[in-house]
This record gives sequence, structure tokens and C-alpha cells, in this order.
Amino acid sequence: MKKLILCAGLLSATSSFAQKNDALIKEIEENITAINQMIKFSDTRIAITAGPGKFDPADEHNFEKYTAYSEERVKRFFDSLSMQTRVIYPYNIITIDNDHFDLLTLMGKSSSHHMDHPEEKPIYIPQQVTFLDGTKADAAGVYCSPYTIRQKYATTDPDGDWFVDTAKLSEVEKWVWAEQSSFYESFVLYNPKPIKDITFSIALPLRSSTSDTLDLQHKTLNTPFGSIVLDDIKGNQVSCIIPAELVEQVEVKALYKDGRILSQKSYSSQTSLTEKGKAAFQQMIAVLEEAKKKVRNGELKDQAAMEAYVRANAATDAGGLQEKTSLYQFAEPVSRVVFIRSDTSLKTRTQQVVYKVNYYKGETGYYVAADFETGKTGILNTKGKWVVKPEFDEYFRPQNAYYYWDQIDDHEATYWLDHKTETLHKVAYRVDDPELYAGKYMKIEPKVNGNIGLVDVTTGKEVLPMQHDFLRLVGDRYWNARIGDNEGVYNTDFSVLIPFAFNDVNYTDGFFYTRTEDNKEDVYNLKGQNITQGKYQDIDGYFGSGLLLVETYTIGTDRVVRNNKKFFIDTVGKVKINLKDIGMSDAEPFSSGLAKVRHAGTDKYGYINAAGKLVLPCVYTGAHDFFEQSGYALVEETGGAQMLIDKKGQVIKKLSEHYQSIYRDKESGLFHIHLYNGKTYDEYGKQVTEK
Repeated sequence: MKKLILCAGLLSATSSFAQKNDALIKEIEENITAINQMIKFSDTRIAITAGPGKFDPADEHNFEKYTAYSEERVKRFFDSLSMQTRVIYPYNIITIDNDHFDLLTLMGKSSSHHMDHPEEKPIYIPQQVTFLDGTKADAAGVYCSPYTIRQKYATTDPDGDWFVDTAKLSEVEKWVWAEQSSFYESFVLYNPKPIKDITFSIALPLRSSTSDTLDLQHKTLNTPFGSIVLDDIKGNQVSCIIPAELVEQVEVKALYKDGRILSQKSYSSQTSLTEKGKAAFQQMIAVLEEAKKKVRNGELKDQAAMEAYVRANAATDAGGLQEKTSLYQFAEPVSRVVFIRSDTSLKTRTQQVVYKVNYYKGETGYYVAADFETGKTGILNTKGKWVVKPEFDEYFRPQNAYYYWDQIDDHEATYWLDHKTETLHKVAYRVDDPELYAGKYMKIEPKVNGNIGLVDVTTGKEVLPMQHDFLRLVGDRYWNARIGDNEGVYNTDFSVLIPFAFNDVNYTDGFFYTRTEDNKEDVYNLKGQNITQGKYQDIDGYFGSGLLLVETYTIGTDRVVRNNKKFFIDTVGKVKINLKDIGMSDAEPFSSGLAKVRHAGTDKYGYINAAGKLVLPCVYTGAHDFFEQSGYALVEETGGAQMLIDKKGQVIKKLSEHYQSIYRDKESGLFHIHLYNGKTYDEYGKQVTEK
């Protein structure tokens, strides 16, 4: 049973009453004055006036999107959270990203709800741990978290507030307690083995709620704790009175005339006495007046006696004595008000979630870890055993599964981990690119921005010296490289496949296309054989349908090109189609199985197949290659009409205007055809919107 005098806060243990009668009387009179002022203040009300008259019902910012609790949405929220781990030997430090704002939004709660109701925060309890070595362990009793520390050490003071005496905590518990954050949930597992996943039981305390709607015709809602009263509505302002015991459990929502929830713009409130409270405090004044008389006649001789008398005679239930008058301002004129009352009891919803650890691809079998006691860093295996003792500073870190880097100020060192002997070796080079090529090769350099070499990470041996301007893996097994001004290609055994004698080497679909500084072009196969032997002045594009377009010509002293001839050759360099022999003067490389050709007599365009047969006659005044994905081509007929056709010449789409440009869309990968009238079509003839 609470005492009225304690609720009022008028006579407290901190008051320093003098022992003389006049001092006691003075204190009593001051209390009587304070009570009278409180009663007088309770008769005042917050002024309410109509807000601005202009508003826009179509403006979505004036309305609130209220989301009711959804079991499925909340489940997806917890499923989507990510977990991170790091080993600080002999512990695993575990964190789970925890955006409570998103959770509260899903539950239809305000962003500050957990500040006002911390008892409704979700509780994460590890159940089972699976380690990377395949073993499993029950998590019960082998971890700690801020929650378990509170459960174990928290004590409650006389005011009902809890606290943790950190002097009683172990060193790791002190660390966990100091590291707690509102942005993530943190745990320490008493096991250093790298973790694969953890099964958590997540307990979410929930309150059921009821909603009641009031308007100016129905202004009162009776509850066991007193009445909720809709005092007034004027324009976009609402005044209401809520019993003090219900303030924390009631949420106020205002409705526009069409039922939409209005956005709240401002809020103010004042706490005052109910009629019951006023009567109780009037009775308190009477008791104090009587106490004053007893002090004067010597019946109450000191502060303790006086307090005991007041408590004995003014004691009553403190419930129902206060209420809060609140003034809300909303975005639009208010039609009616909804009061959402949460239940005082909590019901817990439990969900099981398995959170996996996402290691980066370089972490395979060995893991950098710190030592909790010394702070030094070393390397653990999947059994949680040190393979490299913790002797390095905090900047020691992996670059991939085989190489590690350490730096202090301007001093740095690179180390190679021998997986066979599980020993660490300092090397005289640095990592240029930590990616592993062909599963076992890595680019190295002697210094920052130095020449590049190649190392076999499984043996730690250099397989290509650090003398290259670049090294590029092509065809999953060959190395295109540059030394000085010349490019060439290394074979899989790092012997020279294509000599370093070219200005440019380009690999496409099993062939190397070379060009010298004086623009002489050749093509090499994967055996390093030159299949063109310098016979052609121009190589146009790449092999398509097994054929490559090449050209010969002569240039006279007058710099005029003469005697130009075009051919399609096969993959061994043999001429398969001579354009002159089939009556054609020009062609483009094969695309989607057909090649565009121009008739030598009419200058009109058609298409041939890989056998050199004309499958679409030369009747088009303009033509483009067939698109690879759609298998359609853009052509122009005599008269200027442009259209998309298929490989049988059938019209797929006639265009309303000439095209202005053709480009590949990055998002879809399809070619887009943009017309002069502003319209755009994809290669299938479907109209699209340019971004």
C-alpha cells in the first residue's frame, strides 16, 4: 500500500527538520501552502484553439501509415538479421545487427517505444552452436551476454530501479557489459573454435491491445483505472484527459474524415489531480493542521514523531489521484480519435532462427584471432588451436587464405602460411592482388606500384618473375602479360606461348588476336600456331560461326587503297568463302549465325549463312547485324521504311521513324533502338522507357 504523503513528495527523508517547535511548524505550513497550490493548479486547463485552415488531403505527408502487428513480417525481420563473429582467445565474440527501429515500424510502434518500455525488447538466447570442424555444442551455460549478466548480478533498490555491481563481474563479463550497444546484441561464447552457425531462440514480449474510438458525441471511455475523456476537438487540435495509471499504456491516433490516420505534429501535457486526488489532499491539509496544533502543545516533539502521525492519519491508496491532460496537434482537421490501450501483462512470442557466419572467401581453415589476456594476434585452425602463436600486433590481418600482412607506422611485412607444415614465413615481396587465380596463383610485387610477378600460394614459390607491367589470366589457364613495350602470352606451364613481340594481344573465344606497332595483325590458336601468317592487311572482328572475316589490299604511293578483297577463313586459316566468288563486295562478321553482305552490283544488303549461301536476298538499302539474343535484325527497305525482321525475312515490327542510335542497355543486356521521334524499342520490338 503506497502512502499519500509519499506520492505527494511533501515530507521526505531528505528534509532537514529542526528539532524546535517553530521550525516544525514552519515546515508544516510550507507543506500546506504547496498542497493548496497543487490543488489550484489542477483547476487550470491547456488552452485549445483551432489550427490553420489550409491543408491538402492529397499530400501523403499529412497522413501516417499505421502498421498492425504481423507474425509473418516480424518473422522475416528476425530471419534477415546478420551475425558476425571474431575470436578473442579463448572466447568467441558474437554480435547480431539489431535495428529495433525497423522492428518497431513493423509492429506499428513509435521509434521511442523501447525507451519507454524496455521490458518489451526482444531477448536473444543462443541454443546450439555448430563449429567449422563439424562439432556441435549446447550453448546453455557456456556464454554470457548483457541479459545473462543482468539475470545473474542485478539487484533492485528501494525505488524499484535495478543496477549491476560491476566489481562482482569477471574480466570477460566486464568487457561484455561495457561493450553493450543499442545497435547490436552481443554475446561471448566460452569456446575459441571458429563458428559455422548458431541456433537462437528469440523471445519477443508482446502486449495485446484494444482500440476505442471517441468523438464529440461520445467523449468518455470508462476503464478500471478511471475515465479517458476526449475533452475537445478544434480543427487539427485534440485535448484529452487520461488517468495517470494509463498514460504509459495508451496511444492516441487521430482520424481524418475519410478514416485515414493523421500525422502528429506536436504534443504537450500537464499532470493534475483528479477529484479523488483533490479530496485526498484536502484531507491531508486537515491532518497537517492538526499536526501543527500537536506540535504547539508538545504532543509531537520532533520530526520523526510528526511524520509518524501524518502517515498514520493521512495514509491512503495513491491510485486514481492524478491524471494527465494532453494537447495534440495533427496535420489535418480531426474527425474522431482512437485510443489504443495495451494490456498490462506481457505474452511472449518465441521464434527459432539459425544465423550463419559469412566468412570472406579467403578464410578457409585458418583464422586470425587475438588473445584476450595479452591483446596480441596469431592464427587459429578450425579446432581453435594456435598454429601461429599470438605474437603480432593488432594490425596483423589476412590477405587471403595463404598470405598475411602486418604494418606498424611505415614498417610493413608480408607472411606466407605453409598449410602443410602450418608454419609462417616472412617473404621479400608484397601482395599486389590477393585474389587467387586458377585456384593457386597470386600476383606479387616488390613494392607498391612495382612490376608484377606470380607466386604459387601452395608452395610459396615464384613462378613468374616480378618484371611485368601487367598479368592477366585469360581462358582460365593462359597469362596475357606485358614486359616494357611488348605483350605476349605464357602457357599453363609458364613457358612462352605467344612471343613478347606485339603492341597488343587480345584473347577471345580460344584465339589470340595480335597487333604490332605498325598495325600488322595475326591470329594465334591455343597451341601458339599463327593461322594467318601475316597474309592479311585487316582482321575484322572475331570468329563467329567458326569463320573469321579478313581482308587483303594494296596501298599505292598515292596512299589509295586498291585491290581490296574480303574472305571468311576457318579456324585453321583456310579460305571458306571468297566474297568476290559469290558476287559480294563487302561483309560484316557473323552474328547469330548469319553475316550481312553487300551485293557488288546493286549495293543492296542481304545475309549469308556459314556455307556462303544467300539466305536473305540483297534487297535492303540498309541493314544491321542480327542481334544475338532476339535473333532479329534492323533493316531498311527501298523508300526508307525501317523494320525488325527475323531470319526468314518476316517483318516483326515496323518502326514509325528512322532510328537515331542503337546501344546496349546495361540493365537488361538487350540492344535498344532509339528513334528520332523520341520513342525507344528493344531488339524484340517492344517499346521501352529510357532511364
